[in-house]
Amino acid sequence: DFFDCDSALASRYSLIRTRFGTIPTSELGALYYLLIGFGVLYAWASAQRQAVLSFLFLSLIPATLYSLFMAYISVFKLGVLCLLCLTTYLCNFLLLLLIPSAAETRFRNLFAFFRSARPGLIFYTVFTLLFFAIGLLSFRGLNPKIHKAYAQVSKKDYLKLFYSMPQETLD
Repeated sequence: DFFDCDSALASRYSLIRTRFGTIPTSELGALYYLLIGFGVLYAWASAQRQAVLSFLFLSLIPATLYSLFMAYISVFKLGVLCLLCLTTYLCNFLLLLLIPSAAETRFRNLFAFFRSARPGLIFYTVFTLLFFAIGLLSFRGLNPKIHKAYAQVSKKDYLKLFYSMPQETLD
């Protein structure tokens, strides 16, 4: 099947390997969307709306590029498409288009917009790095065995095990 979240999650591309350890992209995405959600709420209630929205826009650029890369990997390398992943790709793209309008600026005026918000950008960048560090450490503390659960399994072996499980019927 072309739409298959299980194969995408079981692939080696669902993990980011660093010298500090392996990070599942699902954990990173959960933290990122928490940050975006809190950022939008904070921008809505804050006097520093321009700085917060410019930071969110700048963070969406690499997120959208990463989404394009992962969509390419999913479709052309793995031959599957995860609907949850597709939803996140679309969310990143739509947010990239909507944040400038929420900041009441046009795309051609973005550089002036960023210059006016520069002092707050440094604060929000440091805050985000701390947020991700604490979040990743917290995820690891919740279930220390979770990274072993993401063992490398081939798509064929995974599907064989999946379909050999007893199927329950819904009444």
